[in-house]
Amino acid sequence: MDTERQLRRTGWACLIAVCLLFTPSLYLHCVSFALLIGLKVGVLGLLLGLSLAFVTRTRRAILIYLGLLVAFCAGWFFVVMLDSVDLPSFVVPRGAPTIWENYPVFLRIGTFLLCVPYPFARWGYHAPDAFSENSPPSGDIE
Repeated sequence: MDTERQLRRTGWACLIAVCLLFTPSLYLHCVSFALLIGLKVGVLGLLLGLSLAFVTRTRRAILIYLGLLVAFCAGWFFVVMLDSVDLPSFVVPRGAPTIWENYPVFLRIGTFLLCVPYPFARWGYHAPDAFSENSPPSGDIE
């Protein structure tokens, strides 16, 4: 299977899975709340995937560390956002099982994790470093 086809499949699989995460919001009558959470967390997931892809692309140490700092900040904001749940705007409908009270947390974690793979797979560099013929790899014994 060619690489471009695999990338398209990865993108469509992540997009369909994220859309499936939003379907319970129709039952719970909180579509705008779910879209707001999904947008915030999805952007953080995309930022994490892009920064990790950038780290694999660059060869300069300072840019690698800056990319890792951006990835760390995206992960940190995600963790902070998990703690600051905006639950007053989310009310479980009468008669719904109490498990649905965890839906905002499930939506945040799922959306974040599903937004990371596609940018990393699309723009990351997934091959060993190329060596020139004049300089052998540093681990070889001559």
